[in-house]
Amino acid sequence: MIRLCEEKDRGQLLNYLQENPIYHTFLLADMEQYGFNHSFQQIYVQEENGECQGVYLRYYHNLILAGEPDYIDGRAVAQLVNGEIRTIMGRGELVKQVLDYLDSTWNMVESNLYVQPIPVQILEKPMANLRIAKLDDVDAIYQFLMSFPEFVAPYGEKEMIVNRITNNEGIHVLLEENGKIIAHGNSAAKTEKSCMLGGICVDHAYRGNGYAQKVLSVLSEYIHQEGKMPCIFAPADSEYSIFEKTGFEIYGTWAVVNRIK
Repeated sequence: MIRLCEEKDRGQLLNYLQENPIYHTFLLADMEQYGFNHSFQQIYVQEENGECQGVYLRYYHNLILAGEPDYIDGRAVAQLVNGEIRTIMGRGELVKQVLDYLDSTWNMVESNLYVQPIPVQILEKPMANLRIAKLDDVDAIYQFLMSFPEFVAPYGEKEMIVNRITNNEGIHVLLEENGKIIAHGNSAAKTEKSCMLGGICVDHAYRGNGYAQKVLSVLSEYIHQEGKMPCIFAPADSEYSIFEKTGFEIYGTWAVVNRIK
């Protein structure tokens, strides 16, 4: 049975999610930050005889899954996918089980989940044109990210960027040339032990200069200074060897399913 959670369920959910805090960074962070039953966020639990077997978070247009492949009810989770949901994500095995009950308008991309156990310094000295974004940069960040098809779904709500900067939920790192953003990366959900990074991208005209690696290095350094472990998802191909070059190791698999327009 899957039911909507309330504040009284917090202890049960924490006990379950903290058994694997790296995989569950998004759920732990958003539950801590926003709690339960907002217009943009709800948390559901799957139970059997009072025992938690899965947790599912709707955050804006995203549905994030937590659980074990042998226990989650893919059919029941698929019923949570209404017209508002554009993206489903989670551990690869879980997402595949839900995808089996969705129609052909959904497309899945599998990735590796990387973690950086210890900091690796890439920049020998600060770059003058690399800085932390402010609130008045939101429009420029949004326009830049929307120029990359892979970010249209996860970053489609500008309000998420506003919240991140306003509420200190994370930082956006910008590399600029003549006042124009040419590379970007951000931190996002964070818990006591880990922090997710995302949005690592470079303008096509400026690729091949190591800019993504520099942005990633700066972001990771900030996270380690907070006593947390940086984590990031990336497709499993040679193009993303940048993460291994900056001290990241493969932790597991991650999958994202987007609704095809």
